[in-house]
Amino acid sequence: MSRFRDSIRTVSLVLVGSLAGALLVGPVTAATERLDGDATVRNAREVTAVRTVSAGGFVSTNSPYQWVDVPGMSLTVGVPAGERARLLITFSAPVNCLDAAGGGANECSIRVLVDGLATASPAEALFARADTTGQWDANSMQFVSEALPAGAHTVTVQFVMIETNAAMTLWVRTLTVLRAYVPG
Repeated sequence: MSRFRDSIRTVSLVLVGSLAGALLVGPVTAATERLDGDATVRNAREVTAVRTVSAGGFVSTNSPYQWVDVPGMSLTVGVPAGERARLLITFSAPVNCLDAAGGGANECSIRVLVDGLATASPAEALFARADTTGQWDANSMQFVSEALPAGAHTVTVQFVMIETNAAMTLWVRTLTVLRAYVPG
């Protein structure tokens, strides 16, 4: 168990360092661009704050179609007066998406709320597909907020089962939020 936790910590540090470096490449415009298909580019400038929270222990949901807050996965990030910021939000956790009935159509999804609203992109993400073996997968997903005004903003992770007769369990989980300055 200890080696697994050390691996997660190492991956998290490398991931956060890579993300911070990617956002520190220099000034860019604050525009949001639409690309071909469903792709959207959201720009910001330097990372001005990093907040992270980790929690251990198993947490589960087996309530179909009902979004539930992931215990311990909420942070408040402040945007200084007179500024705007975009949040780069990363959630990582080992997940077990168990299909107890063996139907195979079950899905385990996550989403991020900013100030109680699903305003981060993507709106929600498939985190794992259910199987009957009880296999654990280490997964990570990133979300990007719209440009936020000055003030305190609360980021919360939620999870849901998209089917009956299934359960979604998370283990050692980490929520990391990078605040990036948006000019204008």
